[in-house]
Amino acid sequence: MNRIFKSAFTVASIGTLTRLVAFGYKIFLSRAMGASNLGSYQIALSVFFTLTTISSSGIPLVLSRKIAVEGDPKERNKLVTSAVVLGEVIAFTLCVSLALFPGIRGLIVKGTSAEILLMLLPASLSSTLYAVIRARFWGLGRFSAYSVTETLEGLLRMALGIALVSTNAFGETFVGATVAFVVSDFVSAVVLFVLYLIDGGGFSAPKRIIPIARGAIPMTSVRFFAELITSLTAVILPRVMISAGTSASEALADFGRMSGMALPVLMAPTTIIGALSVVLVPEIAGDNARRDLRAVKRKLSTALSFAALTSCVAISVFLPLGKGIARLLFADEKAGQLISLSCPAMLVMNVGAVSSSCMNSLGLEGKTMRNYLLGASLTVLSVLTLPRYVGIYAMPIGLGLSHTLTCALNLCVLKKNIGLSSAPLKATGLGILCAVSASSVAWTGLRILPFTSLVNVLITGLTAVAVCLVLMSLLGASETKYLLMAIKKRPKNRGAR
Repeated sequence: MNRIFKSAFTVASIGTLTRLVAFGYKIFLSRAMGASNLGSYQIALSVFFTLTTISSSGIPLVLSRKIAVEGDPKERNKLVTSAVVLGEVIAFTLCVSLALFPGIRGLIVKGTSAEILLMLLPASLSSTLYAVIRARFWGLGRFSAYSVTETLEGLLRMALGIALVSTNAFGETFVGATVAFVVSDFVSAVVLFVLYLIDGGGFSAPKRIIPIARGAIPMTSVRFFAELITSLTAVILPRVMISAGTSASEALADFGRMSGMALPVLMAPTTIIGALSVVLVPEIAGDNARRDLRAVKRKLSTALSFAALTSCVAISVFLPLGKGIARLLFADEKAGQLISLSCPAMLVMNVGAVSSSCMNSLGLEGKTMRNYLLGASLTVLSVLTLPRYVGIYAMPIGLGLSHTLTCALNLCVLKKNIGLSSAPLKATGLGILCAVSASSVAWTGLRILPFTSLVNVLITGLTAVAVCLVLMSLLGASETKYLLMAIKKRPKNRGAR
């Protein structure tokens, strides 16, 4: 496990820079565009990501798993070629359909969001190519190549976006932001493709299209429905809020706060967990192919426990400091309320993400899709019924309920199929106890150091993290050593893979 976590931290260290760049850019956009325009931009992005999910989600996941167990370089090239052809045909078909038939486009989004979506469509082709080539590096366990290109993409997007939006080069801020998105996406795809060729990759006859398509359908369905729910939320939630009496501008602004301010803050700490999921997929796929069930159980148990503890450390900061963080970053206190209320959902969201990745590695994609859909139904129900009572807070409530159900169902499946131990549940209980204790300390500290400066927020936040980690270590959470691996020497106990 030490080797796996070292690989994960390598990915996470680069990913952290990428997320910091993206986060800084979000702050700039939120201030330059305003909550209303940011809301329109986020709606268009949600729809765009839903469309690209069809061509660039399940296909790369299947490809990475097949690459991980394929030893012949020529066969790998055939797999990559098949995946590229399949993905690009799907992306091109969707792109042309929406571009040539405004009636179809108008059924999904309208107004400013429709204009932005039309400008985003060309990026679906480069996004698909990037996702497929990235999957080849992923399957081979070579994570640095695409990690670097993702950072390059983020830096280019921010630099170009700031230049175009600040100078109002296209007359509207949302046009500048959209152009920056498309150009950076295209450049990163080209760079990764060049790295693929340098690394010995190439194209061969696409003879694996049908097997890849067959395996991709369940995982593509999960990702598609995930993005579809996000898009439906973006479209439906403001409308339901308006019908309940909220003004149109306020409804759009609240959605902009939630999707463009609160969620990016909450997603920042998931860099490490996301990197761990990336590393685990080829690892568990390989162990499963060798029928080494003991290694699968050990790695999965440790990964789930680590995800739970890491989430609890983040919760101990966001729960008491949400308002202070949002006030300093966005000058918007309501976004801080959304951060504090939403942060508990990080626990089930992150544990559920790791469990879903592992289930896909074990060939349980159908059950992954079923569990997700059952959970997603709670999000839809919340968005349709709760806004009249709680407004924009229906979104975090729905997300929390959805991820809780999905996570619980995933753990039940893993328990049944591989005999998952009770260690992740114990780690979760311990993490919650430590998070509550650390948050209490932070709340006490806020009486001494109120939200008046960045220094005060940093001091209080670091204190919460330190208290949480110390309590975890004292209570016997062995996975906390991985949280400190980046600054410690490699543990002597190397263990099994």
